[in-house]
Amino acid sequence: MLEFSKAVLKAVSVDRTLFNKELRKIVNWYGDDENQKSILYQWCNQNFDNIYNDIIVEIFTKDFNKKKEQFHLFEIHQNN
Repeated sequence: MLEFSKAVLKAVSVDRTLFNKELRKIVNWYGDDENQKSILYQWCNQNFDNIYNDIIVEIFTKDFNKKKEQFHLFEIHQNN
């Protein structure tokens, strides 16, 4: 799955809008697999940081914040 993700991102890397769209889809596709997301994040930074740093940071930050919020809501539910 990771190799497929890399191939897709390489193919769309010539277009900012497509790169943004595909990276969002891929991060969502990985769901709770934080290990794969971490590897993908590092790979994206190595390969596209000079071009798409803002997109990479935005997408992975939003994903992290979403997970953090879900965990917080779970904790509140458990304490009630």
